[in-house]
Amino acid sequence: MRILILFLLCLRSITAQTQDTIPNIEILYSSIDTFYHQKLESELKAFESNPKDYWMNFVPSVGVGYNLQGKPRPTLSYSLNSLFQVRQQKRQFAAVRESIVLKNSIEKQQTKLEVSKLLQQIELLKEDLLFSIQIHDIDTQLFEFYQKQNKNHDIKPSEFLIKKKDYLTKQQSIRLQKREIRILTLELFQTSYLKF
Repeated sequence: MRILILFLLCLRSITAQTQDTIPNIEILYSSIDTFYHQKLESELKAFESNPKDYWMNFVPSVGVGYNLQGKPRPTLSYSLNSLFQVRQQKRQFAAVRESIVLKNSIEKQQTKLEVSKLLQQIELLKEDLLFSIQIHDIDTQLFEFYQKQNKNHDIKPSEFLIKKKDYLTKQQSIRLQKREIRILTLELFQTSYLKF
C-alpha cells in the first residue's frame, strides 16, 4: 500500500511539474512580439537611406564640350530623368518597406494563433491525462488485489500474468500521454521563440 501511495504522489508531482513549466499566454505573446520586432528592424535596415549621400542624386554631370572652333570647354548637364528616378526609387522603397511590415504582422498573427492552438491541445491532453490517472488509481487497487490472490495461489499464474500485462500496458499509456504533453510543450516554446 505504501508503494502505491508513493507511486501516486510521484505521478501527481510529474503532472504538476508539466503544468508549471508552461508560461502564461502573455509571456508567450510578448516573446513573439519581441522576435518579430527584431526581425522587422533587421529587414528594414537595408532600406534606410543615408542622408549624407542623398544630395549626390541632384549633382549635375560635369563634362567637356567642344565649341564650333574645336576648343574644349566645361559643360554641366542636368537631367530631369534623374529626379524622376529618385522619386520612383523612393516610392519603391516605401512600397517594399510597407510590404515587409505587413508580411511580418501577418506572420506574427499566424504564430500567435499557432501558440493558442498548441496551448489548447496541451490543456486537452492534460485533462485526458488526469482522467487516465484516476482510472489508473482504480487499476492499481485491482492489481494489488490480484497480487494478493497470486501470493495466496487463488488464481492461476497465467491469469495473473495477463492482469499484470494489462496493468503495465495502462501504465505505458499514461507515460505516452505525458510524453506527448512534453513534446507539445517543447513545440510551444519553439513556436513562441521562448528559451526553455
